[in-house]
Amino acid sequence: MEQNNNNIDCKRLLSYIMSIAGDCRLMLSHVTSTEENEETTTDIKDLFRKSFENFDADIHAFENINNILNIALLHSNLCRGLELVENSSDLFENYRTLSWELLNGICVMIILLQDYAPLSTMSQEDVEKEVIECTTRALKYLEVELIVHYQIHRRHHQHHYQYYCELQQQHKYDNTRRPQGIITRDFNNDKYLDIAVAFSLSDKIGILLGYGNGSFGIMMTYSTGNGSRPQSLTVHDFNNDGQLDIVVISSATNDIGILLGYGNGSFTTSRRYSTGNGSGPIAIILTDINNDGEIDIVVANAAANNIGILLGHGNLTFDTIITYSTGNNSKPQSLAVGDFDNDGQIDIAVANFLTSNISIFLGYQNGNFTIQVSYSTGYQSWPHSITVGDFNRDNRLDIATCNFNMNDVSIFLGYGNGSFAPLMTFSTGDGSAPVFVEARDFNNDGILDIAVANYGTNTIVVLFGFGDGSFLPGIAYQTGVGSAPCTLTTGDFDNNSQLDIIVTNEQSNDISIFLAYDRELYGSITSYSMGFGSQPHSIAIGDLNNDGLSDIVVANYGTDNVGILLGHNHGVFDTIPTYSIGVGSSPYSVSIADFNNDNQLDIVVSNSESDNIVILLGDGNGMFVIRATYSTGTRSQPSTVAVGDFDNNKKLDIAIANSGTNSILLFYGYGNGLFGNQTSYDLGYGYRPYSIAIKDLNQDNWMDIAIACYGTDHVETLIKMC
Repeated sequence: MEQNNNNIDCKRLLSYIMSIAGDCRLMLSHVTSTEENEETTTDIKDLFRKSFENFDADIHAFENINNILNIALLHSNLCRGLELVENSSDLFENYRTLSWELLNGICVMIILLQDYAPLSTMSQEDVEKEVIECTTRALKYLEVELIVHYQIHRRHHQHHYQYYCELQQQHKYDNTRRPQGIITRDFNNDKYLDIAVAFSLSDKIGILLGYGNGSFGIMMTYSTGNGSRPQSLTVHDFNNDGQLDIVVISSATNDIGILLGYGNGSFTTSRRYSTGNGSGPIAIILTDINNDGEIDIVVANAAANNIGILLGHGNLTFDTIITYSTGNNSKPQSLAVGDFDNDGQIDIAVANFLTSNISIFLGYQNGNFTIQVSYSTGYQSWPHSITVGDFNRDNRLDIATCNFNMNDVSIFLGYGNGSFAPLMTFSTGDGSAPVFVEARDFNNDGILDIAVANYGTNTIVVLFGFGDGSFLPGIAYQTGVGSAPCTLTTGDFDNNSQLDIIVTNEQSNDISIFLAYDRELYGSITSYSMGFGSQPHSIAIGDLNNDGLSDIVVANYGTDNVGILLGHNHGVFDTIPTYSIGVGSSPYSVSIADFNNDNQLDIVVSNSESDNIVILLGDGNGMFVIRATYSTGTRSQPSTVAVGDFDNNKKLDIAIANSGTNSILLFYGYGNGLFGNQTSYDLGYGYRPYSIAIKDLNQDNWMDIAIACYGTDHVETLIKMC
């Protein structure tokens, strides 16, 4: 549907869906009022006929706009619902399932209305109001307790969608279920990714079967035992039947539980394994520790301050747990495994929350491990999650942690011998309190990125990798006010060959689904403080310390100084001490050039309140000294300063726009950092020049000046004649 089409077409499609909903609701009421073995009445047959007439009309409407995806979705949703009603005796479940499917259809229509509304004639705000109105009417019409909220946030210029899907079934789940661990796999062998979530306070795990288009069916739940408090889960085929099983750790009952899968998305509880009295397991990972071809289990026991290993023998049998201390009061929070010393054996990395470090356990071939070696993540940083990957593409595994109390991610680059370089940190945002990290390639550039769940700011953010161990934060996506995102996982849920992200929100008791679309053009804004009350007014860019990287010079109007930001790789900067230009000077504009021909960049700054310019000479390592100060005239109020060779003597000169005296002032350079022979060009009363630019405007090899005059609403030019 083109954007200039009338949105009546969208409303008509929505009305078809609601008509189907009404017919099916009536049909359900007739079905529930008949005896189980009673033959289908004429009225019910008539309702089926009317429903399918509306269904056919809806299909034709989609065909008219060539919307193949929604044609398929309608067939899937409606036909599956009708089949369930006709063939199953569980009428209550039928009602919930059919209502869910119909609501999915209605939401598709609302999305269509929002996406293709004629924005040229209708404001985005009006479109949003109409969508909300349609949603409210649809939900009231169906009179169901199952509530679905779709919030679609469009970023027009970056072409991304945030697809946020909140699932709450009020009559079945209370508000204390608290989702924690989450994983994605194909549990019913339909080649679409599904979701498994551990609900800590309701002692259940939930299964959402995916449709392959970013949407999911109704949640099925399985008990992990009363008072168990499941925390984390993962998957494996433990009984070698070709079907995925789920293993979950429960912190309150101090055990590991395995739920065997049937291959159709359903599970049954099988075995439980102790992690030790009072151990409080909180994280789990599966790997083959002793290279015997069988999966082993590693858990982090937060209460016991250790990690535990259960060596597997296949067919659901495991040895008694073996533990390794992570240190007194360490409270291990997260695990990762990999071969850190390139000896072919699995090693273990642990994030220790209270001792603010990571523990490295190097593995032996027999399944034993060395005593831990620790690396600090920073004083009281409180690392909450850990992941591994080759972040600098040297074929050696590196480690990343997110640090709850420092609002950053730490990177430890590996040397390939089991040891690591000192940490590098990358901000996740002020007050972000990050609690979960996962390393994947989100923008398909072959370089690992890191997705972060920020508990404090209710956001997720991707740190995009450069392939050298450094990262640039992308745009943060909201998970909802007060949602408290705590874990995340990734997968391609809509089959567009881009990784999507699913987040569990601990406080809002829901999951957020973010579908990736296209690429981000820019990273998020990175702020560098220039000091309280600095009021930065002008910047210039150049390589001040000859390291081949751009640096930034800032004129701080409010604090009467010049600030320097020295650049690192990929647009990251360090702040160094400022240079005072004089009390009450109010620096207005800054420019950089080599004024003394020593091949080092120097600085000129105009001071609007002290009516002068100051020359600072650079030493090539990012440091500067004041060389000279030149008056621009009483009440001249110099604004913009620019640099060029106005007399073609291969020595740089300076031009200043004096807004107070309505003039352009030139200082001619001697080539040694000093200036003289000043010349003033009066523009006229009230011109108030504020900005100038220098260029050879008439191609005569002389530099000319273009002037923006605030008082005359004009741009003036000074053309050099000789």
